[in-house]
Amino acid sequence: MFLTLLLLTAQPLLSFPADSFPATFQAQTIDPEAGRVVYAVTVADVDGDGDQDIVALTESSVIWYQQPGWRKRVILRDQTPPDNVCIAAHDIDGDGRVDFALGAGWTKTGTLHWIRRGADPDGLWTVSAVAEETSVHRMRWADVLGTGRPQLVVSPLNVSVEAGVRLLAFEVPAQPAVQRWPATVLNAELNRMHNHVHVDFDGQGAVDTIAASREGLSLVRRAGDSWQRTSLSAGRTGQADVNLNGAGEVRVGRLKDGRRYLVSVEPMHGDQLVVYLQPGQPTDPWPRRVIHEGFRRG
Repeated sequence: MFLTLLLLTAQPLLSFPADSFPATFQAQTIDPEAGRVVYAVTVADVDGDGDQDIVALTESSVIWYQQPGWRKRVILRDQTPPDNVCIAAHDIDGDGRVDFALGAGWTKTGTLHWIRRGADPDGLWTVSAVAEETSVHRMRWADVLGTGRPQLVVSPLNVSVEAGVRLLAFEVPAQPAVQRWPATVLNAELNRMHNHVHVDFDGQGAVDTIAASREGLSLVRRAGDSWQRTSLSAGRTGQADVNLNGAGEVRVGRLKDGRRYLVSVEPMHGDQLVVYLQPGQPTDPWPRRVIHEGFRRG
């Protein structure tokens, strides 16, 4: 069974005011047989023409759908341990062209890779090993170390060598294909970390991390020479099975009045869509509001 890759478009929505919802979306089939499992979809200007292309990650392939027309190019095929699970775009070697970091083999060893193009635009890309981290699951580029260059921030799903999963920031070395990527452990206290996002949480100019895990939503940020974790919410609670508590996804936004809000799917692959509004005082709990229930593997 193959999964279909769809594009939902509502072009006029780009200029609609917030009170114009609901909008009408139209589905366009990009690929009726993208893969057995499509673990991730991202956008990036792969060919440097100024347009955002679609990049899909299947269990064994990376597929580039080029604008306009969504021409399909397989840029990686059976070159990494199964299954591929996460991907993040960045110009890793500084040549002015988009590369990708990729996480694979997540159900077993867990491997991190750098993939880059060759001379043939229709050929398979080259794979270089970066590191191994058991149960690697999500990755994003962000300058959490404050060096002026983004690091590859990786969140594994399950515990490896610490008491909790290791939230890691990998720095890109001068020669990324042959040199070790130094890693900094940002936190090792959480369990079943399913996703993370980056934001300047307190407006002080630093890039912080909000992680969704079995413990709920946690803020991870630098505190001098160490790292500090602050619980923002326990997420869903009260379930006898501890793995049915907490949060699985997190995104960040702002209201018109400037207040920040968090959106979460709870628990991991859960049935609740939850919104948290920033409290008046930093030490107050974030009020939790369930705005939808009934998802299947949200």
